[in-house]
Amino acid sequence: MRRFLPSLLLAAALLPATLRAQSDAIPGVTPIREVPRTTFVPDTKATYKYFWNHTDSAKTGEVNPGFQAVATMWNALRADGVPAKQIKLAIVIHGRATVDLMANAPYKARMGRDNPNIAILEQLAKAGVDIIVCGQALFNRNVPRDDLLPLVQVARSAGYAHMILAAKGYGTTP
Repeated sequence: MRRFLPSLLLAAALLPATLRAQSDAIPGVTPIREVPRTTFVPDTKATYKYFWNHTDSAKTGEVNPGFQAVATMWNALRADGVPAKQIKLAIVIHGRATVDLMANAPYKARMGRDNPNIAILEQLAKAGVDIIVCGQALFNRNVPRDDLLPLVQVARSAGYAHMILAAKGYGTTP
């Protein structure tokens, strides 16, 4: 027992930091699995700015996987100890995914069912994620501005949103 006591004490000392880092995890997404001996990890003193461009709608009745991807990244950064105030994420929505940003009543009137995306969008917004829709997509998809969830920001266009986020130092995948 004495042989294991130092290891046990070290594990106990590290446990609260791990739990604290994950206490604000966004629920309902694939959990982040612990990877043993990870050597490429985030600097917990750095600020991380990243945005996604998303156009695909969810399968009928399912949560949009694009929203889940953002939540998974948030959870991963928090699990690695990056403070919430140093995580700056955004998602730019256009195309078929535009409808997934609608408030429940207009979504239900259009789709015949409740909007399954509202809970995750609210969690993302609560975490500080910018949820931005292309203003042109609102016209193209016949989605009135007043039918959107109040947490959605409207840009003149998706390209405009990309340019603004890039100017603010956000990275993305081409």
